[in-house]
Amino acid sequence: MNRKARLFVEGEADKKFIHDYISFLMQGSTNDLDIIRVGGWTEIPKTEPKFKENSNDNGVNLLILDADNNPPQRREQILNYKKNLGIEFELFLLPNNVESGSLESLLCEIINTDHQLIFDCFDSYQECLKNNPAYQLPNLKSRIYAYLEALLAKNQSELLKDSKRNYKNTDHWNLEHPYLNPLKEFLILDDYAY
Repeated sequence: MNRKARLFVEGEADKKFIHDYISFLMQGSTNDLDIIRVGGWTEIPKTEPKFKENSNDNGVNLLILDADNNPPQRREQILNYKKNLGIEFELFLLPNNVESGSLESLLCEIINTDHQLIFDCFDSYQECLKNNPAYQLPNLKSRIYAYLEALLAKNQSELLKDSKRNYKNTDHWNLEHPYLNPLKEFLILDDYAY
């Protein structure tokens, strides 16, 4: 029998993406996915009871967080929580469990290439701002927001929110992109019950 998986993710966008991605992989509805927002790696102690509760029920905990700028350091910091709190989990660092980055880094890799022009224009915008120290460069969240804003109709602004995005929309995202293979392998759909 497959072990029940409880997923722990950083934020609302991560929760929605993981939900949609697992639903896509399973080719069906996954409304009952057990996904808990941690809030960030430093917030792991606040969710310690949820980790232990699932482990006590013979479930498996899957923790998916951003690697940020230093994946080896981030991995070590997170695994220290595992040891010091006495909790069990499997760990995956976004975007691909190796490189620096975040969910937004992953999303930049899986856009529908029919809309690459949006990113090209955004790159020109960033390049223009980079030459003037009076302005702050937009972050990757802004890039993803601008990408979706350019694609959505004016009456669809609600779909820009992290919790409302449709990552299964093939006009926006390519969930079959090879860049997602490490995450797909981590989720090991045959070994876990969702």
